[in-house]
Amino acid sequence: MRLLYLYINSYRCFRQKHPLEINFTTNFRFHLEQDSSPNIILAYEKTSDKLPDNFFSVDSTDDVVTEVSAIMGENGGGKTTIASFLQRSRMVDAKKNKFVIVYEKEETRKWVVLSTMGTIVVSPQNPQPKSGYTWSIDENVGYLPVEEILKMDFDYVYYSPHYTTQYAFSLHDDPSCANLSTTALFSKRPDYYYNKNCSRRDSISFIQRGFETEQQLWCLDFAGEYVKWDEMTRSVIGIPAPRIVFLRPNIDMAEVSTIVLQQQASADRMPIDGDPAYSIEIAAKALGIVEKLKPNAQDVFLGSFMTFILNYFRNVPVGRRDAHQQQDKLGLKLLNDLPTIIRPSSSLLEQATLILEKLKECKNLTSALLDAAGVNALIDFFTDVYIWDRPYLSSNMKTNSIPFEQEHFDDPKSTLYRMIVNHGLSTPVNAYISVEFDPPMSSGEETYLSMFARLFWYFKHYSENKRDVLLFMDESETSLHPEWQQKLTMALIIFLNKVAKGYKVHVIFASHSPMILSDIPVGNAVFLRRRYEDEKKRAGAFSEQVFTQAPELDWINTFGANIIDLYGSSFFLHEGTIGSFAKYKINQYINQNSKEQTDRDFVKMIGDPFIRTIVEDSIGG
Repeated sequence: MRLLYLYINSYRCFRQKHPLEINFTTNFRFHLEQDSSPNIILAYEKTSDKLPDNFFSVDSTDDVVTEVSAIMGENGGGKTTIASFLQRSRMVDAKKNKFVIVYEKEETRKWVVLSTMGTIVVSPQNPQPKSGYTWSIDENVGYLPVEEILKMDFDYVYYSPHYTTQYAFSLHDDPSCANLSTTALFSKRPDYYYNKNCSRRDSISFIQRGFETEQQLWCLDFAGEYVKWDEMTRSVIGIPAPRIVFLRPNIDMAEVSTIVLQQQASADRMPIDGDPAYSIEIAAKALGIVEKLKPNAQDVFLGSFMTFILNYFRNVPVGRRDAHQQQDKLGLKLLNDLPTIIRPSSSLLEQATLILEKLKECKNLTSALLDAAGVNALIDFFTDVYIWDRPYLSSNMKTNSIPFEQEHFDDPKSTLYRMIVNHGLSTPVNAYISVEFDPPMSSGEETYLSMFARLFWYFKHYSENKRDVLLFMDESETSLHPEWQQKLTMALIIFLNKVAKGYKVHVIFASHSPMILSDIPVGNAVFLRRRYEDEKKRAGAFSEQVFTQAPELDWINTFGANIIDLYGSSFFLHEGTIGSFAKYKINQYINQNSKEQTDRDFVKMIGDPFIRTIVEDSIGG
């Protein structure tokens, strides 16, 4: 699909006095006008600088990416607000906002005009579609609510690497939108991650560690596909692929669980169970088992099993007594016999073998958190850990990691692949294991890998029916070196042509990066800035669009432009192109008009030859 045009009458930082009107493509220009009648005129024209067909492709076989656009602007300019609005327009209360959306359905090559503002009159062709009608002369499509058409026609996928804990427990996302942002994924961890009585630090630590492990497992899932690609493709995308992955018991989370369980866990359950003694008994048994496991907890099998026990009994506030009792069936089945299994006199291998046999007895049980498939996946997961860990167990050598060579990633029948799948199915609370890469990856490398891993997950698992996708990449350059920013557009196009065959994707970057902007034609770029109703008091903030066609602006074509020129013309650098501290010190030396030797030494430090000459002249050069 291609999003061609968006008009927002008012939404958050977009005020009614300054409505936002965005054209996302070079090929067409739309403009909305209020007629003297109740009708609204939507005029459009084909531009003279139309982009060639299949412009956003690397070779002639690429057909996935239909358009790439960019929204650039200051902080507070409204880039992320537009992303939020695109999600909000798909929700049941969309009619509360006044907007017009025009997009092209790739399959039929027909435009759809959606409006919550009344009847749209389209000129110059002038068919008169009602709100929510497909723009088509020869096809009469019955009326549907705007949000229903949006959900029916294409998927909206939002990606952002940002992580903000302050919104982690209050963010609610529209299920019709695939939100791959770090904050949204973090907050979507089920409610039972957050125990209101434990400290916020412990809660966030507990959830964050589970979230990070899940992210790393997604990275492994993607790596299984990535290693099969040809060398040229991998070199262009340039994702750092570690040779070895270590799986470790998630001891940190087990420690947090222990604290929570000891202090507050059973207190929240008591009103639900109606039997304080029963709740305390459950917690006591779980803690007793963990105390016996602790001496061997560094072993991957026993350590991950200990984490499972703690997570399972750390007061999951399901809210119903029967659900708790179902949940306890599985846990009590395990707990009842474990004291006889975990004996100091038995070897690690004997303990692990008996635990595994005990787990297998639970195959037919279900619980509030794990259905039959989840219980089976849990057994299969620990079976794979046991098989891989057995050489260490049999020699009675404690090991805190299991290595996996990268060559195993691409085999669906491999232990690692099965472990990833079963771990996802059997993790109702959070991870029993943590994932570490060797060599270790930097935060930027993990961000870059995580980006492609999340998108890979979406196209592999999420969308089955709709083949049109609007992909909004919000500040995707975060943590990336300029060299990676420079190749991000190219890498994303090649990546999508590998993993999204059969889809038609419009990519929109919301960015601060001139490297990304230099890959985008100026007609596909939108520039936003923050303004104030009262500039002196900086009150009444609103966002407005800067039109590149304005004659008073010395604008340049962004595609293929030098990034230094882009900084000067497209990024609203009102205070020049050097750092504020350097500017302050240079002005200070110019104003004091001194001829001391130290001043001459200072002049030598200035990098810009033009500025250096000015300063030299000011101090008598």
